[in-house]
Amino acid sequence: MPDICVREYARLTTVPGHGGMDLHSVGETDYRFLLDLASRFKKSDAALLQMEDGMSLRMVNYVGVVQLPGGDVLEILPKHMAAPVDAEAARSLLIKMLGVVTTEKPRASTLADIRLLKRPIHEWVMARFLDEMDLLMKRGLKFEYREIDEEKAFVRGRIDVVRQMRQSPGRMHLVHVRHEEFMPDCPENRLLRSALRRIRLATRDEGNWRLANELSTRTEEIPESTHWMLDFKRWRTGRLLSHYAAVRPWCELVLGMMMPMAQRGIWEGWSMLFPMEVLFEKYVAARLQQGLRPGCELVRQSTKYFLCEHDQGWIFQLKPDLLVRGAAGCWVLDTKWKLLDSSRKGEKYLIDEADVYQMLAYGQRYLEGSGELLLVYPRTERFREALPRFRMGAGLRLQVVPFDLDEDRLLVESVFLTGDDAADFSA
Repeated sequence: MPDICVREYARLTTVPGHGGMDLHSVGETDYRFLLDLASRFKKSDAALLQMEDGMSLRMVNYVGVVQLPGGDVLEILPKHMAAPVDAEAARSLLIKMLGVVTTEKPRASTLADIRLLKRPIHEWVMARFLDEMDLLMKRGLKFEYREIDEEKAFVRGRIDVVRQMRQSPGRMHLVHVRHEEFMPDCPENRLLRSALRRIRLATRDEGNWRLANELSTRTEEIPESTHWMLDFKRWRTGRLLSHYAAVRPWCELVLGMMMPMAQRGIWEGWSMLFPMEVLFEKYVAARLQQGLRPGCELVRQSTKYFLCEHDQGWIFQLKPDLLVRGAAGCWVLDTKWKLLDSSRKGEKYLIDEADVYQMLAYGQRYLEGSGELLLVYPRTERFREALPRFRMGAGLRLQVVPFDLDEDRLLVESVFLTGDDAADFSA
C-alpha cells in the first residue's frame, strides 16, 4: 500500500496528525521537495501544486505517484465524486482508464487485477510491463545481424584489406577482420532492458522484484539504452515486430516517455503524473470509438479550421477534442474533467463560461452555425443526466452531457452511437 494516499485537490500540510484523502501531513523534507517539483512544472507551463499558505499545498488535476525523498510514496487518485470515496474505488477507476488509454484493447478483469488494486499505480504499471515482457520472452526476442570490425589472432569472416595494409609492424600478428553476428542488440531490446533495470531499482513489490530480476538474468547479454528518446524513434513496426506492439506502451510508461510527466533531478525517485483532462479525453475517445455506428468516423484533435482571418492568413487555430462525421451530419464534442452540479442552476451548473464561448466558436467554424455541440463531463451523484439544451442561435444547440465511467457510455441519445435511438435534434 502507498504511504500517503490522497486525491485531486487535496491539501498537503506540514502540520502533523492528518491522514485523510483530502488533507494529509508530510514531512518538512518532502514538503520542500514538492515545492521544487512544482516550480519545475511551472517552468513547463504546467501546474502541479498551488501554495495556499506557508504550511500547506493544494494538489491540482494531476494523478499518479511521486516517490518522496523521505522514503514515502505519494499516490494521487482521481476525484470523480464530490463525496469522499475509498482509495480502492478511485484506484480501480484510474487503472481502468490507464488500461484503455494505453492499449485501447481492454481486457477482462482477473483475480490478479483485483489484487493489484491494492498496489500503488506505479507498481501496477510495472506489473503490466513485466507481464507483457514475460509473454514477449516466451514468443522470442528479436535478433538481427550486426557487422563487427575487430582485430583477431585468427581470420574470422573476411579480412579488411585496407586496414590490414596499414597495420604497424609491431601488430602484424593480428588480423583486421569484419564479420556479422546474430545478436539481440537492437533499439527495442535495449529499451526493454533499461525498463527492467529501472523497475528493479524502484519496485517495492516482492512479485515485481522477483520477476524483474528473472527477466534481467535472461536478457543480460543485451546492453541498456544510452539514449531513450533516440531509441524510441528507432523503434520499428511491421509484421516481424508485431509481437512487440503490446509491450511498447508499458515500456514508455516505465521510462516516462509517454503521457505521464516523469520528473528527474537531484532526487532520483520515481514520478509518474498524468493530467486528468488528457486522460479523460483519451478515455472517452477510446470508448466512443468502440461504439460508433457503421459509416461514422471519429477524429481526435481536428485542426481543420481557424477562428478568424488576419492579414491574408488564418489565425487562432480551433482544435476540438473530438469530431464525429457521419451520413446524418457532423457533431463536435469537447471533454472537461470537472464535477458539475445539476441543482446549481443559478451558478450556471458550475460550467465555465470560457468553455461555452469555445464551443460557440467550434459551432460557427466546424458546423457553419447549425448543428449539435456536446460538452462531456464525468457523471457524478450531482450530475446524472444531460442538462436541458442550450440554444446558441437559429440552428446551433449545445448539450451538456455526463459520461458514465462505471458503465462506459455517454448518457445521451445519439445517432452516431450504436444501441441508442436517434436523437431528435430539432427539439
